Amino acid sequence: MAISGLGGMGKTALALKYGNDYASYYQWVHFVQGDITLGLLKLADALHIPQGNAQERLEWLKSRLDRLDDYLLIFDGVDHPKAFEELENLLPNRGKSLLLTSRMTEEARKLDFEVIRLTPFKPEEAVDYLLLATKNTDKEQAAVLAERLGYLPLALTHAAAYIRKKGFSFKKYLEEFEKYELKLFQDKRLSLKKDEKTILTTWKITMDTIENYHECLLAKEVLNFFSFLGQAPIPLELAENWFKQRFPNDSDLDLTDALGLLHDYSMIGNPVKNTYDVHLVVQTVTNYHLSSSNRKKHIEYTFSTLMGSHSLYNIENPKTWNNFRIFFPHYDSFVRYCTKSKEKLINKFDWRRFLHDIAVALTHEGYLETANEYYDLIPKEVENPTELELFELATRHNDRGVLQSHLQMGDKAAESFREARKLKDQIRECPAGLKINALLNEGIHFAEKGELEKARKCYCSMFDIIKTDPTSSYFPVYWNQMGMLNLKEKKFIEAEECFIIAKRCSKNIDPIDTLLLARVIANLGIALSGQEKFSEAFDQYKTAFQLFKEIFPSNLNHPEIVLLFFNMGVCKFKEGKFDNAEEFLTQSFSAQEGSPLSLDIRLDTMLKIGEINIFKQNWGQAESILNAAMKLVPEQSQFKLLIISNLIMALIKQDKNFRHLLKEMEGTFSTGESFLQIKIDTKKKSPNKT
Repeated sequence: MAISGLGGMGKTALALKYGNDYASYYQWVHFVQGDITLGLLKLADALHIPQGNAQERLEWLKSRLDRLDDYLLIFDGVDHPKAFEELENLLPNRGKSLLLTSRMTEEARKLDFEVIRLTPFKPEEAVDYLLLATKNTDKEQAAVLAERLGYLPLALTHAAAYIRKKGFSFKKYLEEFEKYELKLFQDKRLSLKKDEKTILTTWKITMDTIENYHECLLAKEVLNFFSFLGQAPIPLELAENWFKQRFPNDSDLDLTDALGLLHDYSMIGNPVKNTYDVHLVVQTVTNYHLSSSNRKKHIEYTFSTLMGSHSLYNIENPKTWNNFRIFFPHYDSFVRYCTKSKEKLINKFDWRRFLHDIAVALTHEGYLETANEYYDLIPKEVENPTELELFELATRHNDRGVLQSHLQMGDKAAESFREARKLKDQIRECPAGLKINALLNEGIHFAEKGELEKARKCYCSMFDIIKTDPTSSYFPVYWNQMGMLNLKEKKFIEAEECFIIAKRCSKNIDPIDTLLLARVIANLGIALSGQEKFSEAFDQYKTAFQLFKEIFPSNLNHPEIVLLFFNMGVCKFKEGKFDNAEEFLTQSFSAQEGSPLSLDIRLDTMLKIGEINIFKQNWGQAESILNAAMKLVPEQSQFKLLIISNLIMALIKQDKNFRHLLKEMEGTFSTGESFLQIKIDTKKKSPNKT
């Protein structure tokens, strides 16, 4: 049996524990660490093999081991090809109890060892270890520290030793680690065993073997590149793009060999075909060892590679969207690294464009808060911008205004759109696309503020630009926005007509904008629902959902999908199909936490779930959801009266006290032009009506 895995994973500790715990199962246990020949000669002494020539003694030992049974021979740290050659010549025949530890998985398999690959601790295991090793009780901070160290046993061991020695809390250690990182592991006095290597030297031996014995200098360069990437599968395509830029004259086989060696020595993983991964602490150690000049060089090449991969993403082509989902963890890791280290090596224009493109893609994918963070990271505008920079700045303000509208940040959105318009006016020959997008986004903003006539003027000005081009992809956008204006005015028939035209226009565009088509169909469902055609509306929502699911397969919490579930639930609610309604509404509600959807939608969802439970006589569940709604509802909300009245009913049915809600209900509630006066006879213990 061979225990394999990355250095620092605990292979030696596991082998020793097995040898100690199960020693009684064997006649004897012998542990060989370091030089195999010397270790076996010591065993020969213990077994009273006659003295003589070393090679002869080893042959006699092998013969003796072949005849003996019930022993355990442990070889620790067999991490070099020559060590495996030595083992092959000296091992006894099959059928004996042999255990070895090695980073070289494939070499162990060649000798017919069954391999167990060790992985990092599970999060709960890492936390339990830290609490036990330090006698500290702060479980929450232990979890943060364990995650920061990638759950690697050796890193956790050194951290625990440092914490014990200094008397630190987990939080204090984390603060020190953020300042000094792996310097904390350089103190050899912190090792728990005298022969234990520090974290900074654990993998140096392996990399030296790859570099010197295999004469592969490229492996270190590959690992340096990987050190800037994220904790996610690294596509082979990304490594190949980096290699072509970094070493344009070298053979692709060189990269294949380097990746193969890193994998064979457990420095990187190969979770699925054509992808690789690397442990967080390996990345940190590798990056730590880079010299200042080397780091600058690698930052430039990494940035160039990531920029190239992002150019494969086209927001108008759904087939490219998955590229962003695959590469984003690596973009994010690199951006966070550069931001933290304050490296000022990258072309500012390219850097701004890179961050902006990521923010736009995140907005498109529905990760709105993260998108807003990326806009905040973009450096300030430069003085005396060129025409190209003016265009870039105007586009950025436009796009951020759209995001801020989604996040219900109306004032900031208006400011962004004003700035975009001001910059657009400075461009001598402003592209038509920028003008159209500016008008579109201003129209959307006015519509959200309720200034519908201003919005209509923006859309009409937009139409004046696009009407000369019958193939324009903006036609379905125009009709969709006009339909949404009609929805706001509750002109549902007119809205339906607009959405039908938008749907037809969408299908005439090549390639079809699937996202726009899904939005149009969802809006058509709203128009039909407004006409109380709930069955037809549900069919449209269902079609839209299938399209959204294809577009965002890994993000069913996308705000537009969450809203779609809400609308589907409302349709079933209106049809009296409460079980179906509850399923859709509950799915929507569970994803609304932290969503940019309005509070009114959240309250309406909770109210309808409460009403469904009242209808089904699930009084306790109704009480629970309506009580939660009461904590959120503003004083003047249109939902407050309905929430309170339903909550009182749920309490009455359970013979619970409801008098604390009477003050909330007493008085006059304005509902448009009519008024509703509610009085309750508080003398009755259990009134049947409210």
